Amino acid sequence: MSHRQAGPGPGVVPTRSDLERGALAGMAATGAMSALMLGAGRLGLIDRQPPEEITQQVTDRTGTQVRGVALRIAASVAHLVFGATGGMVFASLLRLAGPVGSPVRLAVTYGLSIWLVSYRHALPAWGLVRSDREAGVTRDVVMLIAHVIYGLVLGGLLRPRSRTGVPASRGRRA
Repeated sequence: MSHRQAGPGPGVVPTRSDLERGALAGMAATGAMSALMLGAGRLGLIDRQPPEEITQQVTDRTGTQVRGVALRIAASVAHLVFGATGGMVFASLLRLAGPVGSPVRLAVTYGLSIWLVSYRHALPAWGLVRSDREAGVTRDVVMLIAHVIYGLVLGGLLRPRSRTGVPASRGRRA
């Protein structure tokens, strides 16, 4: 069975390069959103970093109590892995969808979808983060903005490039 892999287009199988670029873009996007989250924590806008809250809940449920520096490291690694996985999924979707109007706009929508599904539904339902009533509306706003940043960085890094490596939308003007 032959899989077409040259150039984006509907039905094209994502390549190893797509997955690698997606993982790296996802990690960079996670780093950018994490900077906002850490800043919000230092300013007192959020009382706890959600990746730490999630990691603590998961480790407590598995009978492994992780605290302090070990918790921060485990949460950071888990957050980077989740972000890299999200980047690979998004890069694969871009490959499968073919040319799209604006990968950045699509990536922001993708980031907001992750926030909506995760923070507004799944994570509170599973008891992995406090509800917005318990954590406060500020956490929701910070996390919404963080996921917009994730999408902006992800989409910006995964924009199609010309053969010179310049984003296709920033080529020469006629």
